[in-house]
Amino acid sequence: EGVNGVRTVISVNNTGLKPWTGDNFDLSLETYAVKGGSGSIGIFRKDIRDFFGSVISDATPELVALYGLPADPLYLNYDVATRTNVGRVRIIGYEFGYTQSLLFLPAWASGLQVFLNATRLELSGSNTADFEGYAPRDYAGGINLVRPRYSVKLSFTYQGGTQQNAVAAS
Repeated sequence: EGVNGVRTVISVNNTGLKPWTGDNFDLSLETYAVKGGSGSIGIFRKDIRDFFGSVISDATPELVALYGLPADPLYLNYDVATRTNVGRVRIIGYEFGYTQSLLFLPAWASGLQVFLNATRLELSGSNTADFEGYAPRDYAGGINLVRPRYSVKLSFTYQGGTQQNAVAAS
């Protein structure tokens, strides 16, 4: 056992890991410069083969030997973590973006814009798929002041429920 009862992990590179490949389908509708605004909506689907996942196993004498570690009984108290191909996953996404120049403002405020972007993802596939870093909801927005010699931007970003690493124990 490691510190505070947490098992120590040996991370092993998987030299047999295949690259993932995918088929991507995208459909979007965009409009530009309509009364100072531009916007887009879209949907996409990604069907990915050989997606990556993580597996953690108890160290056994066979596993320790397989990875060329010394036959030390101490290693049997460790976990062994590696990446593996976990099969097919599907990501379906919806996107929205809008920018509006505030043309009704006085001349001293010309160049002021507001913007909003949103993305929503539906993730599906193996329960060992590593969706770490994929946020099912992602929103951004703000205000821009665009002048010929400079621009100022005030923005916010929100990522809802970023996925944590799904790990299979064997």
